[in-house]
Amino acid sequence: MIADRFGRRDGVLVVGNAPARTTDRPVLPVPPPGGRPLRIVGLGRLVEQKDPLRFVRVVAAAARVVDVEAVWHGDGPLLDEARALASRLGAPVVFAGHADDVPARIDAADALLMTSAWEGLPLVVLEAFARHRPVVATAASGAPGALGDGRAVVVPDDADDETAARLLTTALADRTRTTEQVSLAAGWLARRATPDAVFGPVLRTYDELRRRAAPRGRRP
Repeated sequence: MIADRFGRRDGVLVVGNAPARTTDRPVLPVPPPGGRPLRIVGLGRLVEQKDPLRFVRVVAAAARVVDVEAVWHGDGPLLDEARALASRLGAPVVFAGHADDVPARIDAADALLMTSAWEGLPLVVLEAFARHRPVVATAASGAPGALGDGRAVVVPDDADDETAARLLTTALADRTRTTEQVSLAAGWLARRATPDAVFGPVLRTYDELRRRAAPRGRRP
């Protein structure tokens, strides 16, 4: 949009994101699923954009097929409605409120489920990539390129809840697939979403602008 308005695509620098919350704790593999429920985590504000009601419906649909438990970390105006829907559908979703240690919450899950109606590039996706947890997300949940090429299970935005639940449970039942997925995601993160990769081009651009603006004879 900016490039179209000003007519100078070569003068536009697109800045990505890097994980905001990191930890020195080692990355732990997902424990084998046998003998326990499938653990799903959702993180974010309980608002229309994040569509927590769809999260509840998808978990409810998944629970009709496999043993599953889900936790949503975050607060917001849709809390009461989401709780009521979970109760009405019998969805095994716990609303745990605000989470300070997001990496630990991701580590405790088998997968991150995102049901957002729209997003830019949500940091929680990058945080899940960093913790080697598979991501199952609506197409609207990630900027173009972040979720593609096998790095995530992408749910079409117009998919019904049963289809989304089937994509979730089928993907997580295939350990080979999830191992490959988290490997691809971690590799993409290392190339495209480290602080150096994100902020390095910005700093170099500012440095170049500073050199151009310096009077002749006083260039650094």
